[in-house]
Amino acid sequence: IDLTYESRINEFDKEISRWNDAWETKASNAIILATLEQELQRIEMGKPSPTEFKIRDWTTADLKHRTNAILAEINGNNVTLKKSDGSTVTVPYEILSGADDFYLRSASGELKNFEQELVQWESERNTILNEIQSVRAKLALAGSVKPQEPTKRQVAEEIATERRKRIDAELEQQSKAIQASAIQNLVVVKSQGLGKTYREIINELGRHFVPFRENTPVDRQPRHTSATPDKFAAIELIGDPNNIRSASLLFGIHKDAVQSSLDNLALCIVLLRTILPEWEQSDKWLNDTFDRVSKLRDDSPSAESTIGNATVTLQSLKSLGLYCLTIRSN
Repeated sequence: IDLTYESRINEFDKEISRWNDAWETKASNAIILATLEQELQRIEMGKPSPTEFKIRDWTTADLKHRTNAILAEINGNNVTLKKSDGSTVTVPYEILSGADDFYLRSASGELKNFEQELVQWESERNTILNEIQSVRAKLALAGSVKPQEPTKRQVAEEIATERRKRIDAELEQQSKAIQASAIQNLVVVKSQGLGKTYREIINELGRHFVPFRENTPVDRQPRHTSATPDKFAAIELIGDPNNIRSASLLFGIHKDAVQSSLDNLALCIVLLRTILPEWEQSDKWLNDTFDRVSKLRDDSPSAESTIGNATVTLQSLKSLGLYCLTIRSN
């Protein structure tokens, strides 16, 4: 947040400097704009006109051919002539008579002068247009709302909003990809399910885990897994993304990692409340069962409870120092 805030302050300093400059020069810029627009009008009126050649007789050097036409174009060694009926004819330069050759030399000079004048005119016009655009931008800036200095709270809220948008977009993309994969690559076996969608669970737990990824199906059912950034807990969702069949949370509890252990127990509570919101005693059951299972001396003690069409199981994997909370449909 501090780095982003510092960057925003630097941007604000530049924006307010530009705005103050535009505001202070607003009156003078209005006068400059009027002057430039008058200058543009003058330039537009002075646009060079192409040379208008008169109709004349053209004769070949051997005097065998003659036509009455206007010079339309000189292109390299060829000359294009336009007749009175609108048709054109292109002939080589060298077949024309001496009089025509003399006329073309003069006409060529006039055409070159026109082209040079037109290039110079366009350059002056573009320069004025760019200046007008620049002044208009300053006047528009002066008429805009004065920039306000951002606060750290605003920056933090913007970052949080953008982050949430990215997470929602990622979840939406993952959900679509999962559904497409289930349709195209799997023969999904219908099951009663837990009545919860993949998206509902991710909305509640997704921010605690790295992005979910698709793994090897179980009984031809889609399977997606993820883990917390510290890898102290992992989650597995099995079943149709629109009605998952089971959810398992594998987590560690260790006296040397108190905060992570508390976070993992909190994840268990969130998972139970998300899938079984009607079970009002879920928190108490988890605390009592965890206390009872942790005291048993078996290698893999467990306890379970049936809630509606779901079975909830808490198992201790003592050799690994892990616990597994599973909610599956009956």
